Amino acid sequence: MTSPLSRRQYRQVLGMTKTGMIGIILLFVSVPPVCTQLTTETTDQREFILNDEEDDRYDKIEPADKIFEMLKSRAEDNLREKRMRRLMQFRVDAGLSAGYETNPTQASDDDQGDPTRGAGDGDFFFEERLRLRWQPEFHSRLKAEAGYRVYNVNYTEEERIDLTSHKFHVALKIYPFKNLRVEPGIAYTFNDYPNADSSTNSKWTPFIRLRHYIGKNWNYGVEYEYTDKDYDEQLARDGAGFDIPGQEREDIRHTYSAYVTRYFDEWWIRLRYRYYDNDSNDLYLDTYDFDSNRFYITLSKTFWDKKLLFSITPSYETRDYKDRLSGPDTREDDIWHLRVYVNYELDEHISINYGLTLRDNESNSSSGNFDNLTNSVGVNFRF
Repeated sequence: MTSPLSRRQYRQVLGMTKTGMIGIILLFVSVPPVCTQLTTETTDQREFILNDEEDDRYDKIEPADKIFEMLKSRAEDNLREKRMRRLMQFRVDAGLSAGYETNPTQASDDDQGDPTRGAGDGDFFFEERLRLRWQPEFHSRLKAEAGYRVYNVNYTEEERIDLTSHKFHVALKIYPFKNLRVEPGIAYTFNDYPNADSSTNSKWTPFIRLRHYIGKNWNYGVEYEYTDKDYDEQLARDGAGFDIPGQEREDIRHTYSAYVTRYFDEWWIRLRYRYYDNDSNDLYLDTYDFDSNRFYITLSKTFWDKKLLFSITPSYETRDYKDRLSGPDTREDDIWHLRVYVNYELDEHISINYGLTLRDNESNSSSGNFDNLTNSVGVNFRF
């Protein structure tokens, strides 16, 4: 499946490009262009981290009392005067953040200090986010959500990593029973790397999610996503490493995940497992064909009348690169992740936050041994 518009056309259609977003929020860093391209593995991993960080399941698990009130309200009859208001529910979220990353190019230990790659050099970055959502409620058993999200990041030195990401999504939220939610939907994402055109990509992601609430202390869920990812200006390669004329690189990914959540007054715990299989039409060394298994545990607690949220998520991931050799064996990676998130609500509409993300990558391939630490502070607005 390919995008109906070209990368150039999408840059024209999407009004909130990098410059537009920065102008809106008055945050801009000007740096000279860098022509050197990053590896696709680096940009792909950064996009996955972005998905993790924007996923409310990790940072903002719904408190038990809010779930209980939600279930209670659905059990009540809808009054006529409330119906129109429930159809016109809109949410706006925006955020600014700045931080420092110790190894933004994910340079291996062997490449540390290599001036041609900027390896081992840390860098400051600035981020902007905007999310718009329409959340109508048609019936106590049928809701929907349609939304748009734009994310922009700029680095002071490593401009190759600068990214503007646009995402559109629509989903139904069906409640066949008051405690069971089934959510089919689809998302489209366009990731634009203005200084690394070969990394620019677009993807379609149909998905289905199921969540079951057991009283107000437990819930569990399962999810499936199918992703068709196309690289606008990167050709697939044959087995000898030569570009295949007219054939853009395309990756197909199947993602399965499951989780369970338990609430204990003002703190809660979530266990999650995620598996995905990535299959690419790039044949050279089967570089992009691999399986990933990742295990998460999230601990969260609120303080000070629930104004302060603290959340920590350690996780462990294994990657098997199928046919990609590293010496006599196929490449295998063991990856340790740690994410810490602290959010303090100043009032109903404004909060400040701190985030820490640590990644330690261990591999039987020398290029896969590296670590990276990111610290950031920011402010969020919601209406």
